Amino acid sequence: MAGSELLTVRPWLVIFGGILVHLSIGSYYSFGNMNPYITSYIRLRGDQPDITFGDTAWVYTLLVIGLGSAMFVGGYLGEKIGSRWTTLLGSLISSGGVALSYFTCHNLYYLMLTYGLMFGVGTGIAYVNPLTCAMRWLPSHRGMASGLVVAGFGAGSTIFTQVQTYFINPDDIAANVPSTAVDCIQTEMYFGEDAILDRIPNVFLLLGGVYAAMQIVGCLLITDPPENAMPVSTEEDPLIDKDLMAPCEYEDHYQMDTSLCLCRVKRWKINKQFSKQSLFGRSLSVKEALRTYLFPLLWITFLFMGQATVYLANMYKTFGQTFISSDHFLANVGTIASPMNAISRVFWGAVADRYSYKPTMLALGSLCSVLLMTYYFTSDMGRYAYAVWTPALFFSFGGNYSLWPFVTTSTFGPKHAAFLYGLLFTSQMLGGSVAALAQSQLTCAIGYGGLISLVAGLQVTSMILTLMYPDPPNRRERSKKEVQVDVRDRKAMAERDQGDSSPDASMQIDNDSGHEGRVESTHF
Repeated sequence: MAGSELLTVRPWLVIFGGILVHLSIGSYYSFGNMNPYITSYIRLRGDQPDITFGDTAWVYTLLVIGLGSAMFVGGYLGEKIGSRWTTLLGSLISSGGVALSYFTCHNLYYLMLTYGLMFGVGTGIAYVNPLTCAMRWLPSHRGMASGLVVAGFGAGSTIFTQVQTYFINPDDIAANVPSTAVDCIQTEMYFGEDAILDRIPNVFLLLGGVYAAMQIVGCLLITDPPENAMPVSTEEDPLIDKDLMAPCEYEDHYQMDTSLCLCRVKRWKINKQFSKQSLFGRSLSVKEALRTYLFPLLWITFLFMGQATVYLANMYKTFGQTFISSDHFLANVGTIASPMNAISRVFWGAVADRYSYKPTMLALGSLCSVLLMTYYFTSDMGRYAYAVWTPALFFSFGGNYSLWPFVTTSTFGPKHAAFLYGLLFTSQMLGGSVAALAQSQLTCAIGYGGLISLVAGLQVTSMILTLMYPDPPNRRERSKKEVQVDVRDRKAMAERDQGDSSPDASMQIDNDSGHEGRVESTHF
């Protein structure tokens, strides 16, 4: 079953549809490219001539808040009306918000509602269902499925950064209007050419139309798997060797959720280590998941880990403008960074499939921390160092968005994974607000170097929190161990289960078998 599911067409159509949707909503990563244009337009043509890049960062913050607040709504609606209709609803809200920004781009506060909140809410509703739908079609390859879909989200700005830049500034005119702020250690440069400013409102109409077309096609390809796609009984599931299983505590028959694990019951009952064993035992209800220590641990980890994404996606270009004058060069760096963001999601998802969440997240966090600690020095090393460090950073933090749904599903089970992931993603609402506040209030005081150092410190903190996550055995080693279980021990267990129907007897294992200890779970 694990191999045959990859050979059917339907899962790949669902994944392709999810990629199309995520390509369009993933263009929100291109806000860092749009920020200099938007800020320049509002200063020179709009209602607020004194705003800065840090002020415009609140548009991105509202986008992140909308995304985080609506994601669990998307998970809830997906359970009620299905993945296709939920994704279509979110898609139309997001593309509509972008198109409406044609009328609001002269005022920061109006733009925060359309290009910020409305775009973000639509993205949040549309985000999670293509992802979880793909994982349900390929339950034995969840990391790969989620990585492929969210790769579209990461790759969206590859396309649209170029569209934005070559539509608005085809002649590569440098920003030529310096900021007039006093007592600021950071000088900002704005675009003052009329030809550039004239094109900025029209780009929102162009983007909104293209997004809508891609989203409609993608939604037509997305469909939920049939109810019997993930059997819960080994008699119905050819993947499971019944000889390797013992009765689960929760049911009076052999039970298996193919997207999670099978339980080999030993002497201790599952509820003695409920929080840890729910990693592999079954799908938890929302209430059960919220009662574990793992939920707040993951929420805080996501909060700190996400700061690198929020800051860099918003400010990488304005930081580059402090020592690089070519607008096209900066756009090309963003274009290179975007596929690295996409590749990272597939790469880190595949690594998690092989080594599990914890070691993968520690490796990702270590790489991101080192790159952040040295990123500011690219201003001394030159434009090509900047062109290497920026895509490398996107490669590191982009993996968060395949590891986060992966660990949510693996920890709490697939049944309510979309809703629980949406709840966990609310951490980005607070994270986005903190990042915007820091950018608007601290950029002049401590400069880009100080802000980047703060983000690096939060990244290290998230790695410390990751060390507190339970440490499951390597999945491949565990599978080999199960396959090599002594046949005599299995037969003894089966004979005892048949000979004694009492619950206590079914929970015992012959001392000769050597299998003593607590509940163990096997993850496919």
